[in-house]
Amino acid sequence: MRLLQQFKLLRGGPAATTRRRRKTAEAAASMAYLDRSRPAALLVFVATVAAIVLISFVGVSSATLPVLPNQIPMVRIAAGTSFNYVSKIKEEQTRAQLRDSVPPVYRLEYQALRQFEAAMGELLQELEKFSHDFPAPAGTTTGLTPAFSPASRRTTELEAIVAAFNEKGPYQVSTDDVAALLALGNARARFAVVENGLVALREIYREGVSDGAGTLALSAPDGVTIFQILRPTGEIAQARVQTLEEALTFLRINLAAEGMGRETALALFRLFRNGVTPNLVHDREATERLQLRALASLKPAIVAVERGQTIIEPGKRVTPEQYEMLVAHRDALVHSEDVALEEGLQLFGRILLVLAMVMASVFYIRLEDPETMRSNTRLALLALVVILNLALVRVMYSLGRLPFFMQDTSVASLLPYCAPTALAPLIVAILIDAGSAIFMALLISIFTGVIYGNRLDLLVITFLASMVGIFACRSIRRRSRVVRAALLGGLTVACFGLLIGIVDQLPVPSVLGQMVAGLGTGLFTGVIVVGLLPVFETLFKRTTDIRLL
Repeated sequence: MRLLQQFKLLRGGPAATTRRRRKTAEAAASMAYLDRSRPAALLVFVATVAAIVLISFVGVSSATLPVLPNQIPMVRIAAGTSFNYVSKIKEEQTRAQLRDSVPPVYRLEYQALRQFEAAMGELLQELEKFSHDFPAPAGTTTGLTPAFSPASRRTTELEAIVAAFNEKGPYQVSTDDVAALLALGNARARFAVVENGLVALREIYREGVSDGAGTLALSAPDGVTIFQILRPTGEIAQARVQTLEEALTFLRINLAAEGMGRETALALFRLFRNGVTPNLVHDREATERLQLRALASLKPAIVAVERGQTIIEPGKRVTPEQYEMLVAHRDALVHSEDVALEEGLQLFGRILLVLAMVMASVFYIRLEDPETMRSNTRLALLALVVILNLALVRVMYSLGRLPFFMQDTSVASLLPYCAPTALAPLIVAILIDAGSAIFMALLISIFTGVIYGNRLDLLVITFLASMVGIFACRSIRRRSRVVRAALLGGLTVACFGLLIGIVDQLPVPSVLGQMVAGLGTGLFTGVIVVGLLPVFETLFKRTTDIRLL
């Protein structure tokens, strides 16, 4: 005992012990006072409002909002600076219009004429042989006389010649018409008449024949229709092309000018009309060369955007042209040194919004959890986790200002799904209760949606994911269950991200990226919550039943 008494004397004796007890009591009294002090609660309230305003609004710009084509943004995006850019979409539209405005090029095809000429030459030879083998009976004036009965060999042979002629092309020549040609006289007379008809056909083909179906032409000032014709020399010239009716009229006039009888002229016309076919053929290669020649003089489509000009309208789907302008706007912001990024609500309006939400939180907690309102420690815990959660959301948003994300909005669109919005709700659900966690989830989801441009879809998805996580945290006993609860919230984000992507008709890579981002964020949130729980338990003197395994 003497040694123990001596040791106590060395430490200061009973007086020192009394002083230590007094200091401990004073510290406990100070902590109790701060825990119940209304000024301290007011300080927590003001600090929370200031932190939320600073995190959620200061420096937030609509210029960095992740927007994809065909989405419906909820905020107006205007140009923060004047800039010019080359529009690939407008250039392609101009190219298409210019390509359509270039009239097609045609060439004159003579194959049908050469085929008919060859067939007529063979017909003349056959008729000469026929007239030698089967001379016409005396007293006849036409090729077909009463002596030519159906059983007659002469008639049969002539019909065979006509049938052979029709088989050489798409011809429909009758035996009577060939008989009229045969009755013109000797071979020289027949040759002269046929040559005159072929000369008329050559003139018709040289000028060109159009059937008027599926052809595009130019209209001259006098109303005459002209075509662009590719000449054999390779030159493209504008020329008038006659219609099929005009070509047949020209042929009839030329055949009638020979001074033959009306019936004979009509028979020859029916014979030679088989050689008149449209010979205007579209030349695709020549047309493409002409289009390329016209496109070579096309200048880049430069679009000038003035400062303050609207780029994205709220409530309307983003068109490809608007998306292209938005990408160019972000690129201009990256390279601009004098750009005002402050947009949207004025600071006073933002403070009112935050005040309203925090006051709503106060009323909710006062009704559902009066004990929290009487403990500044619990209020400080709520304020700290909310501020921490919103700070992480703001960090993810701020990444969108990096040049990589500003120039590639498809990747920037994944950032909202990478924000760990379920962090604070899970911590509050475990350390305090589910009621306070639900309101914290709503509060964080609202400000997350505001940060990302008043996105209602993001607000609903993040709130639902937090609710799923809170539900999975009921009566939790193991830390692995915390990770599972957060992962279920991430799975919820992934599923609804898929559904919204299908509704908005987003590209498949963007939808898959959003799903992966949602799942990864859920897993990351669970790990962070498990790591922060011991810190908050020690800092705020909270005790839970959660075990390590």
